[in-house]
Amino acid sequence: MAEKMANFGYKEVNINLGCPSRTVVTKKKGSGFLAYPDELDAFLDVIFNGLEGTGMKLSIKTRIGRDHTEEAARLMEIYNQYPLHELIVHPRVQKDFYKNDPHMDVFEMVVQASKHPICYNGNLFTLEDYEQFTARFPQIQAVMLGRGLIANPGLVRHIKEQRPITREELQKYHDTIYRAYNSTTLGEVNTLYRMKEIWAYMGQMFPEGERPIKKIRKAKHDAEYEIAARNLFAACELGGAYRGH
Repeated sequence: MAEKMANFGYKEVNINLGCPSRTVVTKKKGSGFLAYPDELDAFLDVIFNGLEGTGMKLSIKTRIGRDHTEEAARLMEIYNQYPLHELIVHPRVQKDFYKNDPHMDVFEMVVQASKHPICYNGNLFTLEDYEQFTARFPQIQAVMLGRGLIANPGLVRHIKEQRPITREELQKYHDTIYRAYNSTTLGEVNTLYRMKEIWAYMGQMFPEGERPIKKIRKAKHDAEYEIAARNLFAACELGGAYRGH
């Protein structure tokens, strides 16, 4: 696959060894592969030998183990054998899913042990989160934002320019996504399902929005949903932040 991507002009492939989903993990994929370090080592050996001379870069996104944080040391031994372009680290094990706090002591070990550039991923939801992280790890030059960016699409600007997102901007973000889904062949049910998934993140931006958000979740048709969303944006002020499930 990496060779085919190179033929299409792509310069980098990322292997995701971080996904904690049970349906993925049970197939020895995502973070499920981390439980088989010898097989992972052999897998990477085949890939890097095959990519030699193609110019294709390879990066990895990883958790620090499947079951136990102690697995991280063995994984770092493996990763350090190969010329990775970047190692993106989410310092949780698979069984944590997105619960519990990231294991920052283990991440510190990873930073010290790694021969490769490190990108951090995990629980950076606010400007304050980012500032606390960079104060502890000033040597880390890259971070990955996931759930926090779904909730707050202005998070990068807030970090870089100290300008938080406004309610009007968040409504425009919402409306743009909603119109885009409605322009597809997804249908009403699937469109509402996807919008409600977004609200699972974005709803925490409205600390006083419990009642209108409940109406959003209960909406069964476009008209109900649109009224509930409009009412929330009209009546509720921004003031919260996504803090995880």
